[in-house]
Amino acid sequence: MLPSMGWIEILKQSLDISSAWQRPARSSSHFSSPPARTVDSRELGFTNNALKKMGQWHVSEVDVQDVFYHGGVIVKQNMMVKKYNGYEIGLYYFQDKQTGQFIISSAWKRGRY
Repeated sequence: MLPSMGWIEILKQSLDISSAWQRPARSSSHFSSPPARTVDSRELGFTNNALKKMGQWHVSEVDVQDVFYHGGVIVKQNMMVKKYNGYEIGLYYFQDKQTGQFIISSAWKRGRY
């Protein structure tokens, strides 16, 4: 320690704070977590339940997107239905609080009379 050093510099040197601020070097022997996936909030997401129901009712992702983006009527909170010639497609959705993405949680198709 030099006599011209103030008490803050002495404390920093003794604690070696400057090295704590530097990022540790990455080595290939350490495992790292995968980078976070960025989600486009305009893209619809689907739960496993929705995909299962869509398969049972023979409703495609394109059909669900058409209901959601092009003229589906909100019947109840988080429920949307669109009528076609002879049938209708309905869905339940919610918005992910972290990403803002809309997620389809269920979908169905039924005949109209």
